Amino acid sequence: MGISAALAAVLAVIVMIVIFAVGTINVAPALQVAHTTSTSTTRSQGYALAAATTGYDHFNPGTSYNAGTNFNTLWDAYVNGAYQEIGANTQAITIQASYGGTIDAVVTVPSGQSYYVDAALTQQRNTPVVQSWTYTSVANNGVNNYVFKLSNLPVTPVGSGSNSPLDFYPYFIASATLSLNSPSAITSVGNSTATQFIQWQGTFPSGTPNVGDEITEIQATVNSTNAAVFQLNSINDPATWSNSGAITAGLVQGSQFNPQQGSTTYVYTHNIASSPTDFSTGQYNLYGTNSLDNFPFTLSGTFDFGAATVTTHCLSVQLQIYILNPAGTITTLTNTVTVASGSVC
Repeated sequence: MGISAALAAVLAVIVMIVIFAVGTINVAPALQVAHTTSTSTTRSQGYALAAATTGYDHFNPGTSYNAGTNFNTLWDAYVNGAYQEIGANTQAITIQASYGGTIDAVVTVPSGQSYYVDAALTQQRNTPVVQSWTYTSVANNGVNNYVFKLSNLPVTPVGSGSNSPLDFYPYFIASATLSLNSPSAITSVGNSTATQFIQWQGTFPSGTPNVGDEITEIQATVNSTNAAVFQLNSINDPATWSNSGAITAGLVQGSQFNPQQGSTTYVYTHNIASSPTDFSTGQYNLYGTNSLDNFPFTLSGTFDFGAATVTTHCLSVQLQIYILNPAGTITTLTNTVTVASGSVC
């Protein structure tokens, strides 16, 4: 009886050890594997933001434009020294931690759409997400576009929503064709020094408010190579908006023009933009509702026909305004007025 009791006790201990070992093997490794898989999946997938689908008008926020039709937005991230496209237009964008909370929105206007990208208002209305913009070639192909930097995005999901909206809405200016008037000839100036004003003005088509155009250069030409006969005093610039925001351009003094003497003419050029086709540095004439459709380019010049070394009784003064169209082409508004010392040229 003593031996049987001892054997039973030994067998009971062995059974308990086996049960404990099996429980440890089945449970602990399973918990460890599940934890590792979950962490790896979160890091590789990032989180999604639903890209904005709508743009708005400079004048009237009730007028909206559609991504993929009226404008395009390419979404880029700068990773390891290079830009990577992570989405376009209305696609959901996956935000990775490697983006550092910053992505770029490259906004373009497709062919056939007559809109300017309003960089100033886009930044103003999207603050604080958009703190800056540039006009550059992200693809390094020589084609510049507006690039808006979206900063301070969460690097990990916020709250329970994994597809939160991305609050970015670009703004645009609808374009229209400005036309230039034809002032009457100026006569009976005399042969002494006299200051005259040629009252050029531009107008948009009647009944089409809430439009604008972009001017990049103003040029005046006179058919004389004698600087004593004609002196450019100023030309009015009526622009009220730029990619820096509201402006009052006003009178551009003659000293701000670059004079070039040709074989038969003097040409005076005022470069508004860094080049005639640079959208980012031009100025806008804006025609809003209940505003005057009158954009004066009045020229002030001093004439002295008596100073001519060769008898001169008449001069032709020409104004050219360079308009940059949304398609990237240039339209020149041109008009010529004659100025005579006597009753006729």
